[in-house]
Amino acid sequence: MARPVNGIHHIAIHAVDIDRTVEFYKTVFGFTHDMCWGEPGNRAVMLHTGDGSRVEIFENGCADAPEGAWCHLALDVNDCDAVFEAAVAAGCTVQTPPKSLTISGDIDRPVRIAFVKGFNGEVIEFFQTL
Repeated sequence: MARPVNGIHHIAIHAVDIDRTVEFYKTVFGFTHDMCWGEPGNRAVMLHTGDGSRVEIFENGCADAPEGAWCHLALDVNDCDAVFEAAVAAGCTVQTPPKSLTISGDIDRPVRIAFVKGFNGEVIEFFQTL
């Protein structure tokens, strides 16, 4: 039987200064550009970490957020619907049911995503590239 999760697709953070944050992750850690989208004041950038996973950076973070800048953990899945159903059956709370969309930016990426809240209040995204 195939594993339902391939690994971490991305970890998302909210940035107080998106340009400085992107430059930091590129310069200090060697991350590389994957894609970006949004309008000024509401931009997002996805950076490759080098091992197949990514960091997603959203503009308009809050410097004094009680848990810091972390937003959610996204798991790279082969079947968004099946993993979502299994998580809900195991007791996770539905945040966003599975839906297909295209992330439009410097490249267009069709995906299927869903969100649940885990047992500790953590937000988990299931991310399937179509």
